[in-house]
Amino acid sequence: MTIGEQIRFVRKHLGLTQKELGQLSKTSERTIQQYEAGKRQPRIEQLQKIAYALGGSIYDIFVIDDENFSEIDLLKAHATPLQLFNRRIVDLAQKEENELLDNYRKLNTDGRTEARKRVQELTEIKKYTETEEPQLE
Repeated sequence: MTIGEQIRFVRKHLGLTQKELGQLSKTSERTIQQYEAGKRQPRIEQLQKIAYALGGSIYDIFVIDDENFSEIDLLKAHATPLQLFNRRIVDLAQKEENELLDNYRKLNTDGRTEARKRVQELTEIKKYTETEEPQLE
């Protein structure tokens, strides 16, 4: 989901019009329309204003990816090291899931059936389902 799509989703979920969001974020209605349509990309500072108008921070409301904003932009937006670390973990997990889905989609019907069976089998083996707890020394 793009930043514009996320803005639209949260705005509609809150029952706001583009005009109302513009007023709350001190952004023109036209600019909100362009962000939502993907015709313009908000700067991090503008995204902060929109997020605040929607009731939170950019980390509470939006999924931010490296393609849209650099780590320097995010640091300017007062991201904590923990938030940046968590973002990297989420990004990595998303990439792994996308890779798995991409490979699954390459399979024919028989291959997909077999893949589902194999994944089910793996979930029944403790070695593959138990997470290792870090040991303190």
